[in-house]
Amino acid sequence: MIYRIFFISTLFISSLLLTQCSQPPASSQACDPGDPKNTTYMWRDKNRCEGISKNIPASGGIRLISLTTRAITSFDEKLQLQIPKFNNSNPDMSVRSLAKRYQLDNILFKREASAFTFSWSTYVLKKENITPESLRALASFLEGSQAVFVPVSLGKSSGEYEFVLYSNSAVEISTFQIRRNGKSVYTSPSRTSQGGEIIFKWKPDKAPKGRYELKYVAELQQFGKSPEKPGEKLILFEHNPAWLQ
Repeated sequence: MIYRIFFISTLFISSLLLTQCSQPPASSQACDPGDPKNTTYMWRDKNRCEGISKNIPASGGIRLISLTTRAITSFDEKLQLQIPKFNNSNPDMSVRSLAKRYQLDNILFKREASAFTFSWSTYVLKKENITPESLRALASFLEGSQAVFVPVSLGKSSGEYEFVLYSNSAVEISTFQIRRNGKSVYTSPSRTSQGGEIIFKWKPDKAPKGRYELKYVAELQQFGKSPEKPGEKLILFEHNPAWLQ
């Protein structure tokens, strides 16, 4: 018997510490310092936790794990990311490569006039043979109790957004739709996966800046349980054409 259920979680979003300090952040996500030549997840350069982690969470269901724009095919000595400022709150964000169990979080950002920026050594990425296309990044701001996502720019913008959903199990995404003011501005054909990442791209030609919704409906297939109706999920995100230039 196939069990179909819809579920979304915004796991993979780590707490972000913005207080400038020279010691590891005092939070549940903090990491310990160590030998910088080791690629294990640790506190590096007094500004981030980064490395290969044994504790990347995995859970059931299907979830958004990345919203980015990037046009990089190889790594220089440094890689820069940028998160647009959205409101007066601080962003929650993380960068990961699931196949390699790479994790970057607890970042001490530089505050620019219109964005949070961060540049870091690509030593771990190169040492572990992590490819630019495998990097996944997710950033959000709280608006009351509601998370509003913003795109993370990795290196240079590609002129389009990349959304990545993830499921541990076989799944069908029957609906993937970008909406504004309740009206669809983009709809993707349905996709299926036997488990893992499902990538969607949207090039918002002439789409005005403002609040958008990502709507998707998924059927997660598991055996041995009664079927349930699939549901739908709306995820709020901000778009600005300037972020894609």
